[in-house]
Order: sequence, then C-alpha cells, then structure tokens
Amino acid sequence: MFILSWTRLAASFAVAAALQLAAIVPPALAAESAASNSPSTRVSIRFSWKLKGEYGPFYVALNKGYFKEQGLEMSLGEGAGAPATLTSVLQGQDTASYAPGIYGLQAVSKGVPLKLVALYHPATPMAIISLPDNPVRNPKQLEGKSYGVSVGDTVGDFLPVFCKLNNIDCNKIKRVNLNLNALVTELVAHHIDATSAYATNDLPILKAKGIGLVVMDLREHGLKVPGGSLVVSDQTVTEHPDVVRHILAAVEEGFAFSKRDPLEAARIMKKHWTTTLDDEVVAEQIQQTVNAATTLPGKPIGWIDSQVLATSLGQMKDAGQIDNMRTLSSYYTNDLLPSK
Repeated sequence: MFILSWTRLAASFAVAAALQLAAIVPPALAAESAASNSPSTRVSIRFSWKLKGEYGPFYVALNKGYFKEQGLEMSLGEGAGAPATLTSVLQGQDTASYAPGIYGLQAVSKGVPLKLVALYHPATPMAIISLPDNPVRNPKQLEGKSYGVSVGDTVGDFLPVFCKLNNIDCNKIKRVNLNLNALVTELVAHHIDATSAYATNDLPILKAKGIGLVVMDLREHGLKVPGGSLVVSDQTVTEHPDVVRHILAAVEEGFAFSKRDPLEAARIMKKHWTTTLDDEVVAEQIQQTVNAATTLPGKPIGWIDSQVLATSLGQMKDAGQIDNMRTLSSYYTNDLLPSK
C-alpha cells in the first residue's frame, strides 16, 4: 500500500521551498560533465519504499546489463517514503525517483520543479477485498459495511471520489482506523468487512496463503490513481536529456524481459532482496506490475496520456489532495521516452 501521508509530503516540500531548494544537477552527472571521457555515466534511481516485487523490472535491467549498454553505471536504492525520495532528487542526491505518480503530481501542483518522464501505471491496480461470506462485489455493497483504513491509505484518501463516481453514500460506510499490518488479520477475523489491497504486492501473497477473497478492482469502477512513475528534476530534463533517455530505454527493456519471463525476473530480483516469499509469489507480483503498465497503440511503455493525467488531477482535486491544477505541460514530458 501507499502508506505515505499527504500531510508529510506537503510539509516536506514546504520546508524545501523555505530553504529555496532548487533542482540541481546530481553530483554524478556533474562529475560526468567535468570528465566527459568517462566510459559511463554514474546515475541512481531511488525507490519510494522498501524493496518489493514491483521493482523487479529495474533489477532485471541492472542484472542483464541494459543500463550498462546505455552507457550508465546505475545504482538502485530502496527508500523511506515518497517525500524523502522526491526531496533526494531535488537535492541532487539521486538522479530519478520511482514513486507513485500521485505524489509527483501533488509536488508539481505546489510549484516544486519536478517532472514525470514516464508513467508506467496510469491506473494503480488497487482493489477492495472482502470475504466470500460477506462479499463486496460492487460499489453499492460498501454501504453498511465497515472498511479498514491505515494512515495515508490511498484508497481511503480517495474514497469520497470513489463514492461520487459510483453514486454511493460514503456516510453509510464505517471507516475503521487500523495499523497497516493489522488490516488483513482484522478482515479474516471478521472484525471488519472490507479493506484495500494491491495486485502488485498484497494479492499474490494472500493468494499463496490460501485466503479466499472477493476482489473488486477499483479501476473497473472509475478510480484511476496514477501509480508507478519515474520522476526527475526540471533541470535534469533541460540539461541532461540524453541521460534520462538512456535510463528510460534501459527500463523499457527491463519491463519487456519481465513480461516475457516473470519467473526469471523474480529470481533476479531475489538476488538483491532478502525475502521469504517464494519465487512464484514474486513472479506473480512482477506479472501484475507489467500487466498494469498499459500502453497506447504505437506508444512506448511509460507514455503519459494527457487526458489520463487531466482526469487524475481532477480526481485529486476532488479528494482535496491538491488545491490548484497547473497547465498539463508543467507535470510531464513524453519527449525522452524511446521512439517506437
């Protein structure tokens, strides 16, 4: 789940603005400019959270040498929340951030000089899960049910938008605040009627545990929250566009390999990640990750549809996550993605 607080994110960027933190060239790229005969450019991608199967395509690109083929010496690192990783990009400590798109969009809405250069998940594969003996198969069935939420839960934050989209009365849904790790336990114990889960992380684990669930995919009912995206500073886009192009080209190859062979991608991922999850579970997480990376005909993976972005920003405003919408071109660019 996205267990990051919108309040924390806003506070983080407010501090950055107060300190006049402008996007600066990452030290690795600056070093490359000073020594242009270097055989490779040192770059880094910081994930917004601890390692998980969703990051598999990036480790495939690292392990298979796709970054190296692009002339990049890549470092991948886990993070401790979107505010920290996006601020790291602003401060030049990392070249790019892989984080849920909603956080990059909110930052740009506040005037932070960042830009989405790829949106791999135009709609995060989120679901509301329930038990077969008390199912929530459609939005209307949420009325009268207790719904477990945790701090910063994306589905909880966007529940009013979901209610509006599906003409249901949010006041008839009893929100129960719980610790993130207690949500499924409380559901299985019948202490709550429903909660949220993610196809790229939670659902494969629950399936492997043999927990029978009713899964209501929120994308099928209009809630399309931007997910996995690659974010860089405006200055990097302007001054080092070729570096960004090389990163995106390598990541595209990582996604393509992961789609062809998710089990091998899982084995590669587990070389970098200490986990008790079976290869097959991680493979399913990776499979769901690449399945959610929908593309338009003739467009590369990560292509950002302006209409999707406009809709998402409208939903974010309705949910109270942003105050104002800037011009769409402020948020993203497709110019650096590989051409088809």
